Amino acid sequence: MKLLTALVMGVCMCAVGLASPGTADAASKKPVTIRVISSMATRQILSELFTQFEKQSGYKVVLESVGGVTAAKRVEAGEDFDVIILASGAINKLVDSGKIVKGSKVDLVKSGIAVAVRKGAATPAINNEEAVKQAVANAG
Repeated sequence: MKLLTALVMGVCMCAVGLASPGTADAASKKPVTIRVISSMATRQILSELFTQFEKQSGYKVVLESVGGVTAAKRVEAGEDFDVIILASGAINKLVDSGKIVKGSKVDLVKSGIAVAVRKGAATPAINNEEAVKQAVANAG
């Protein structure tokens, strides 16, 4: 958790272009605001980390957590965010389309997805996309 906290805080610091904490925009004396968009899957942990970051740095973080597809579409449409936290594949597509600066991607975590079946049930084939779709359709 400490490493993830440090990584997220470092990303936020890079977003405002500073290497040390600060509390305000010199011209306006208002706290610097960092706009972040992420998928819903990361909302809880990011909220906790950004609360810590705000207390330690004096910066304000505005987090929007939406569906990953919606987030990618908003970025693709040109909406401005300082930090974009999405699945690696979505970030790669946004880099390829020129919406995210090439070389700015930082992999923060890896996550896995598991499938389980109840005791006595047949184990479905899930070795490719079509098989997974069929297994889900058959489950209902």
